[in-house]
Amino acid sequence: AKEWKNAKATAAKESMTDWQLIQQLAKETCKCPRGLCQWWEAADDFFVRNNGTMHRGELAGSLAKIIYNGPGKTARVPLIVGATNSAKSTVLKPVVDVFGFNCVVHRPGERASMALANVAKRSKRFIFWDEYRPVEFAARGTVPVGSFLSLFGGTPLEQARVEMWQRLMELELLMPIAMAFRHGHPAAKALEQPQIAEHAAVQKQRAEKRIGVLDKELAGRDYLAGDFSIADITAFLAIRFGRLSKIAPEPGHAAVQAWMERVAARPAIATALQRIKDAS
Repeated sequence: AKEWKNAKATAAKESMTDWQLIQQLAKETCKCPRGLCQWWEAADDFFVRNNGTMHRGELAGSLAKIIYNGPGKTARVPLIVGATNSAKSTVLKPVVDVFGFNCVVHRPGERASMALANVAKRSKRFIFWDEYRPVEFAARGTVPVGSFLSLFGGTPLEQARVEMWQRLMELELLMPIAMAFRHGHPAAKALEQPQIAEHAAVQKQRAEKRIGVLDKELAGRDYLAGDFSIADITAFLAIRFGRLSKIAPEPGHAAVQAWMERVAARPAIATALQRIKDAS
């Protein structure tokens, strides 16, 4: 009955182009109570917290182009990715509300080999990739599925090797560094009540020991799993994060130092680091 009641309005909406629909909705009054748009506040917070890798102006321009023109070689499908619980759904929800669930590609198939733009040819307009570990991803444009998956290795053996290194870096490097920060840094006092200084000291020692082992493992090769992979991204970010807790490679860790410089020089990472620098 509800669908029948709204049939006329639904038909009118379906006759509009995507761009016309966006323009109409933009003129409507926000339905949030007391005139405070809750979604706008949440979205604004999302971009503030992710300003090193997500630029709201570029995302808006990319969305406008794909909505107006559809996907193509010069109009790539916007890709929104992020770690679990990083508020990606804040950006996704209004897209689904306006265009419908079926207009969004949710986590493309793992064996897909085509560019993400090609996925959108059958009424798809947006990509939502959830539950992934941090990846190298261009700040401008869209990452082809093949490039994305290459970070996890090619053959079953390569994939297993990448997964092994990824888990090692998550559990033996990133986790101790995170715990050293949460229990030892004044800025994290609200996160851990009480903070346990002894625990922070132990975790700091574990992280420093892991960096020493990492130096030996990187001797003679450019990247952890052979080729550049998700494991290198995780380890690189972990060590940079460690600076807040005074955790860093020692002067004698030549292999780690050279590897850090090599990773930092990669185009997408160099772009992200420059944005962080500009924002600080």
